[in-house]
Amino acid sequence: MSHRIASTLFVLLLAFGQTTLLSQDVRERLPERTIPDERQELQTVALKSQALEGAIDPETYLVGPGDAFNIELEGLRQYNSVVTVSPEGKLIIPTLGVYDVQGKSVTEVRRLVAEKARSKFVGGQIKINLVGVRDIRVHVTGQVAQPGTYQAKSVYRISDVITLAGGLNSWANARSIELRRENQPTQVIDYYAFMTEGELSQNVLVDGGDVVYVPSVYGSENTVHLEGRVQNSGLHAIHAGETAERFLFRINALQQNSDLSRAQVVRRAELTGEEQIFSIFSEDGDNGKSITLQQGDIIRVPAVQDSVYVQGDCLRPGPYPYQPGWRSRDYAGLAGAKETAVSPKGFQVLRSRNNQKLKGADVPVERGDTIIIPSTTRRKIGEYISIVAQLASISYFIIIIRQEVNK
Repeated sequence: MSHRIASTLFVLLLAFGQTTLLSQDVRERLPERTIPDERQELQTVALKSQALEGAIDPETYLVGPGDAFNIELEGLRQYNSVVTVSPEGKLIIPTLGVYDVQGKSVTEVRRLVAEKARSKFVGGQIKINLVGVRDIRVHVTGQVAQPGTYQAKSVYRISDVITLAGGLNSWANARSIELRRENQPTQVIDYYAFMTEGELSQNVLVDGGDVVYVPSVYGSENTVHLEGRVQNSGLHAIHAGETAERFLFRINALQQNSDLSRAQVVRRAELTGEEQIFSIFSEDGDNGKSITLQQGDIIRVPAVQDSVYVQGDCLRPGPYPYQPGWRSRDYAGLAGAKETAVSPKGFQVLRSRNNQKLKGADVPVERGDTIIIPSTTRRKIGEYISIVAQLASISYFIIIIRQEVNK
């Protein structure tokens, strides 16, 4: 009886030993189950708080230090852990190995880990998911409000880091922003195309160590000066072959009270210095919207004028409210032309939109025009006689004084 009991105990001990050896072998091949700690929970919360444009494309997103992956192994035992790429660009997964993932896409990382871990993890599935994007440092220099180095996310674009730097200043050449990246050619960004036309290709993603340089418009070879009742007045870079009309709408220059009928391009000849004036929105088609801008052009867009100005030989010179349909004689009547003024046919109208001088009593008057009422020749002769008389009086007194001195 005692012999049977001893035999039974021996079999039980042998079975227990085999079970222990089996469990040790499984532990050697399979990492222990990992219970998420507070840090992993914080990483998950951080992922939820990240503002993304959409789902990250695993084919194009390039992995770098700080990216977080959730590693999940399904088999005899479960393993679930969040692993962060090291500063050296390594993905270190306990018991499965160390993987160089710097600059690889998420898809490439999945493939790499799956191939190398297959020999260590037998009979199970490996799931690798990006759960947190890394923080990066980007340098923003040049014509921004606050140049410097800024912490950003790897999903940030040019517009995001420019916003971090306080935005572009008045002298920024937004058409030629440079994106400088190590070991790659400098990329020139037309940021205006993004801001005005929504060209997302001109608002690229940034990466750690990038330098975003915003040049000054003064360094551009093709610039024009914008002035008047407009937004964004000052010096601006222009596109090759760009028309004045296209330029004004591209930079969103016009305001509600901009007077398009008097908008002009002023061009000065290099040799003679003579000015040429082109109407941008002329009604007769002369010059017109097709005027192509050149280096050094001045674009003037005045405000809408609600007054007409009267000056010259009148009782009440000054501005008068514009009245549609009125002519030069009407405004001269308001101002009170004097008796010494010329006849109405001698009234002059100086057109504000093109500096043209018109003559006559029935000239239609436009906003901002100036009515000039000249004096007659009779008054001018009287003024000359008065001046001569004053000079004669002065000469007479000088003669008298000299005679008294000589006595």
